[in-house]
Amino acid sequence: MCTSVVAGRRATATGRVIVGHNEDDSGRPAVRHGYVPPRAFPPGSVMPAEAGHAAVPQVERTFGFYWSEFKYLAKGGSSFCDSFVNDNGVLVCSNSARTEPPADEKAGLVDGGIGYNLRRATAERATSARHAVEVLTSLVERWGYASPGRIYTLADSQEAWIVQVAHGRERYVARRVPDDEVALIPNCYTIRSFREGDVRSPSLDGCAADFDFARAFQGETKWKAPVNQGRWRNLVRIFTGGEWPSDDYPFSVRPREKVDEALMRKALGTHYEGTPDEVPVGEDGTRHDESCFAPICRRTTAESAVYVFGDSPRDLRVARCLGPPCLGSYETVFPLADPKADPSVIGRLERHNLPESAASGANSGLRFDLVDDVLAPCADFLTVALYANLV
Repeated sequence: MCTSVVAGRRATATGRVIVGHNEDDSGRPAVRHGYVPPRAFPPGSVMPAEAGHAAVPQVERTFGFYWSEFKYLAKGGSSFCDSFVNDNGVLVCSNSARTEPPADEKAGLVDGGIGYNLRRATAERATSARHAVEVLTSLVERWGYASPGRIYTLADSQEAWIVQVAHGRERYVARRVPDDEVALIPNCYTIRSFREGDVRSPSLDGCAADFDFARAFQGETKWKAPVNQGRWRNLVRIFTGGEWPSDDYPFSVRPREKVDEALMRKALGTHYEGTPDEVPVGEDGTRHDESCFAPICRRTTAESAVYVFGDSPRDLRVARCLGPPCLGSYETVFPLADPKADPSVIGRLERHNLPESAASGANSGLRFDLVDDVLAPCADFLTVALYANLV
């Protein structure tokens, strides 16, 4: 149940793109950060993949990147939770958006399609947000997307793109976030018709401008689910200061004030206080009751992050909070200012899809920061944070 908010450069106080992202996951993932340096690969190399997924050929040289990993140590890494920001200042993160009706397992997938490696390959290869769109969509066309559906945010300091991908090979559309607007991304597709400048899969080239991507590939029971409508409605309130006149909420809005880190953190930490949707304090002392309008800040929020781009990749500032923002605090890092390579991080990347015992992680030279004391009010939630090479 992730949430993302993406502000174009003219909509921000910094004059650069700002991205906010809450990563929500069930269970108890280990959250680990580290820097993977640029690498060279011999001809014939392939990227490690999940069982049953395509062995995607690796490129000769990759860019380095700062990596936020989500891994269930007993069963292997998550395929669709990790985020990356590479040496060129290109960010990759995502939201779930399951298709409806259930995706056809044979929807043109080649060798099982691509899953985790779609985001990894994009981070390793992209020189800009626009180039990231080309990398991502070309991989989807070649192998097909193995997940039921997802919304990718691809951003750099100057522009951001939202790519909405459905299960299969030729079911995607990408849209550039208007420079003076803020894109709002709950867990559903948000593109209702095509605009000039959209990048769409060849199978959609013949569709009319009013083709409804959300309705075609997700359906109203997901697209208009109360939890998604509640998030969308309240994000509109936060950024515009008003109510949208209908329940057909927009892809993006023009904010009433310049967006900064504080406003992004407010959006990521909201329980809809002061609105008719306000989530009350429950018996556990939190506002994380799973009501029909489940809040953006919730007990399953494993990490909240605000990416504030600067003049160069080295100036990228990231504010991160482990767990629900209302129960923790944000710390600021500059992940690309002076990154240091760590062979253990490289090894973790290559083993991401494999199970890993907590004991082996403890022997890897990383520091464990157990935050269960902070998250104690959420009895069924625990995040184990393993930080490596933070500046």
